[in-house]
Amino acid sequence: MSGELDRIRHTLKAVIGTRDPGRDDALVCDGCAMQYNGGKTRIAKHIAPIVNRERAGRLCWEPFCGGLGMTEHLLPDVASDVHPGLIALYEKLRAEPDWLDGFECTEEIYQAAKSWPDDDPAKAFIGFGCAFGGKWFGGFARRQITAKNPHSVTHVSRSTLKRKIEKTSRVQFKNLSFFDVRPQPGWLIYCDPPYANTTLAGAAKGFDFDGFKRRCELWTKAGSIVYVSEYSFDIGVEVWSGSPQCSLGSGVKGGQSGVIGEGATERLFRLGL
Repeated sequence: MSGELDRIRHTLKAVIGTRDPGRDDALVCDGCAMQYNGGKTRIAKHIAPIVNRERAGRLCWEPFCGGLGMTEHLLPDVASDVHPGLIALYEKLRAEPDWLDGFECTEEIYQAAKSWPDDDPAKAFIGFGCAFGGKWFGGFARRQITAKNPHSVTHVSRSTLKRKIEKTSRVQFKNLSFFDVRPQPGWLIYCDPPYANTTLAGAAKGFDFDGFKRRCELWTKAGSIVYVSEYSFDIGVEVWSGSPQCSLGSGVKGGQSGVIGEGATERLFRLGL
């Protein structure tokens, strides 16, 4: 057991961009899980083309990349997340695609990983990919192995993540908050922040919703285009709506909880030129 723990406990420092002076944001996981039922996976194929049709001549940035559900369809120039372990995990798997092969998370390892540094890529994989509902250490995820479902949670999370890393090979990953980059002209930005008016838990606590709206407006005033995924948003124009047609448990968007019924409507809002 100790050898296996030593093998996966490699810490990779995430790439830190130039931070906006005056900001000292709390650690917020902007939306992440290796694999969960729902999220942007089911609707990404519908909304990514809407965003990408305005791509020409603009740098495309996804500042809330989370579990890469949208990233693998949008394929932005830069995908970032404020959680250092997630970005370290993506960079680690890009450099060493077989790094997690053969690893199976046990409850003993899951509990031990809670004390590891937050920028440890192994902790990120275990904390999201091996946790119930994809919530940051929201409980050790168990799955009954059957003929129909022969693979463990670890196997499914690892396979899903490896596929996403392969598909996003040209995307540059950065450990950044949305508030870290000064607004400037000529960018195309897709935001999938923690949703307002829902219960936030764990890493998502403390997200500045009002500050997020003000920041979006600053980006558009600077001459960029911003798209926002939300259930409702009081600025911008709604350009798409649809339902993922599934129920999502706690932990969706990296700490956001509450069951969303099948009638819940996801919306895409456009701000800018």
